[in-house]
Amino acid sequence: MQVGAGGVLNIDGKVRFGPGVRVLVGPGAKLTIGDRSYITANSKLIVKTEVVIGTDCAISWDVQVMDTDFHRIAEGAVNTKKITIGNRVWIGSRATIMKGVTIGDGAVIAAGAVVTKDVPPNAVVGGNPARVIKDEVQWVP
Repeated sequence: MQVGAGGVLNIDGKVRFGPGVRVLVGPGAKLTIGDRSYITANSKLIVKTEVVIGTDCAISWDVQVMDTDFHRIAEGAVNTKKITIGNRVWIGSRATIMKGVTIGDGAVIAAGAVVTKDVPPNAVVGGNPARVIKDEVQWVP
């Protein structure tokens, strides 16, 4: 784990990290992870402004959560936007969660999905870019 100057890593309760998980919280940035969530092997959390992960979340292998592009388009500002992952969210292996996304409570993100837009609660999304495949799902962490 690496937390830059003025950065905050807030773990609310018990959180498990698998082997090879990388957590990079930039200067002045904030990462919050809720109770009973776990992040398995080789996943990356890259935070330039803010990422919030709710309680009872399951984040699988090789997932990447990134709230920034790390580059400018022409002479503009770096494109960075907060990510919010709700409670009881299941993110499948090798999914990518991009800047500015809010994932609703109880959602399931399919393996390999690239999430570029908000995900409604209790929906299953998959594909590149991710789209709703099924709604009104229930899963127990």
